[in-house]
Amino acid sequence: HKCKLSFFYLLIFFIIYFLFPNFYKLENLFKVETKRINITNGFVKFTKTGNIVSCFLHLANAIQPFTFNNDAQVINYPDGFTPNNEYYHTEHVMMAQERNNINGTVRLIPRESGIKIWGAQGKQYYEIKGTFIYCI
Repeated sequence: HKCKLSFFYLLIFFIIYFLFPNFYKLENLFKVETKRINITNGFVKFTKTGNIVSCFLHLANAIQPFTFNNDAQVINYPDGFTPNNEYYHTEHVMMAQERNNINGTVRLIPRESGIKIWGAQGKQYYEIKGTFIYCI
């Protein structure tokens, strides 16, 4: 019986290897790469697992509120973290705490040149944070 089982397993291995040559070349989905980039009032953290990227933005200043013009560049993409073209010009909502304890939202927009912010003009913020996901 051992000989038959060994032959059976060997046969299965060769069938998979030759009929599905990419089976053993699948992307390692457990490989994680992270880039944290400090920017004014906070940081942006890119975490890549396979070809999926999570982009976490955290800006905060409890003493001095900050602001942005619409379409202001927040950050450039680090090497290896540029989105697939299908994700450009999409909008991703971030939580924002404005002056006078008003809560609201702003939007991050991935563009070819980097990540832009929209909906922040004319407002003053103590904190902006959130996460969005895209594929590369």
